[in-house]
Parts: sequence; C-alpha cells; structure tokens
Amino acid sequence: MDGFHHELSEDDMILSQVFETLEDEMELRNDDKPEEQGQGVESRFAEMTDHEIDTLIEDTENKNTKKATKWAVNVYQDWKNSIIGSGLIIPNLKDLSVQDINSI
Repeated sequence: MDGFHHELSEDDMILSQVFETLEDEMELRNDDKPEEQGQGVESRFAEMTDHEIDTLIEDTENKNTKKATKWAVNVYQDWKNSIIGSGLIIPNLKDLSVQDINSI
C-alpha cells in the first residue's frame, strides 16, 4: 500500500455516512424552498417599523449609563432649585450643547 491509498477504517465509514446524511438533509431543505424571490421567499433583511427600530436602538443603550445620566440631571436640577434666590443665572440643561455641558 502506498502513502496515498489506504483502506477505509470503521471510523472513516462512519464519518462518510455522516457527511452523506448531512448532504441529503441539506438537499431536502433546499428542495422545500421556493427558488425565485417573490414566491414566498423571505428576504434576508427584515422590514421594520420606525417603532421597532427605535426599540432596538433603545435596547442597545447601556442601562447603567441611562441610570447615571438620570441621576446627574436630577442632582443638577436640585442644585439649581436650591440656589434660585441667590441671583445667579443658571441655564437649563436642555438649552446647553454637548460641548457646553462637558466644559462645566
């Protein structure tokens, strides 16, 4: 026997049977699918409503970041309310840009 040919062992037979079974299974699955787009074939990309997209975006935001931001805004509002009579002009956070907030 040369280095390229060898007899199939029992393990090789089992592996070849597994591959044949997988190929048969894939052929059966492909036969069940309509071949042309528009004949019941689902698109690779889902159609989503604006609400579903907004929900996905909201779910990707870190909950701890949301919680910390809400806490910081509440602390700012409480501080602002506590010094109202002091004569200082305190801007609303909603009126400030991101750069302005980061520089405070």
